[in-house]
Amino acid sequence: MQENGRHDTLKMLVTLLAFVVCVFASCASQSWLPYLLFGVGALLTSEYLGLKLFEQEWFQRLSVEHAGFSIMRIVAGVLVVLLVAGLIILGRLLYVQVFG
Repeated sequence: MQENGRHDTLKMLVTLLAFVVCVFASCASQSWLPYLLFGVGALLTSEYLGLKLFEQEWFQRLSVEHAGFSIMRIVAGVLVVLLVAGLIILGRLLYVQVFG
């Protein structure tokens, strides 16, 4: 059983690496064709990662059905989303500053 988990982690890491490469390559392209191709690649890899991440049992236990309603969970969720959005914006600004 552990062998399967180890392979799943490796698959997710490779997919995450492919996603990052697709995003950076699509941002660096000057033409619409590479932008489109790398955009489709980023879409497919992000969908795979989302399915693997959000179908896990620990994520299902966070639902209101299992854990009940909590204001603190809502606040924590909003803060996580703002943090991720801020990291994406900072990463984009850094990318434009270095390569732009």
